[in-house]
Amino acid sequence: MTIGQLNIEGAGTIQIDEGLNLISFADAQLYNRVIQAIRVGIGDKIVYSENHQPKALNKVGMFLGDPVGGSDIKSYYSKFIPTILETAISDERRDKVYHLSMELQSLLAEEIIDSNLPFRIESEWNLEKIIKSQNITVEKSNVNTIFDKIEDIVHTMGMLNEERYLLLTNLSLYCDMSELNQLHQCLLAEGINLISLNLSRENAINDETFKASYIDQDFVLFT
Repeated sequence: MTIGQLNIEGAGTIQIDEGLNLISFADAQLYNRVIQAIRVGIGDKIVYSENHQPKALNKVGMFLGDPVGGSDIKSYYSKFIPTILETAISDERRDKVYHLSMELQSLLAEEIIDSNLPFRIESEWNLEKIIKSQNITVEKSNVNTIFDKIEDIVHTMGMLNEERYLLLTNLSLYCDMSELNQLHQCLLAEGINLISLNLSRENAINDETFKASYIDQDFVLFT
């Protein structure tokens, strides 16, 4: 995964590192503008770039928002299951599914003829439709805490070889320093990079093993 940088109006440029990246804002208006820019893409004053090429963060990142009330990773991936599975399936298994599908069509065709029903079977072979017919869902895990939920999101993204950033808000409200450092190690192990945008009047992050940046009320960047 290519690592980029985020240029924020009046404050400067933040280099994104592998693993966990916390970016905290003292100014609520600036914080909200950054969130909005991520949701809609590239903003004039808040620009993400890779190798000096601007890119829309909503394309290179998955914005789930607040860990508690934000989007659900399972629901997000559910709509992509047919495409993911169709891409992942081996040629051998694809061939087996094809022959099983043809056998099923033959059995149904015989039943239609024997029962003298005014039906016909569409003979087009479509693996995606077959996968959809199986009602496959993302496996759900038992999570007891918000930290467990975030870890589960990271593990799910890792298993699916996700290359986009995970974008959350106010992660530091829900995790203590020990959990944040643990999450950083989990992200590195899974090959996932996370950016958390936080609204905070003070720069309370210290003794971290991950990248932490703070923009104060005067738009001065500490990193």
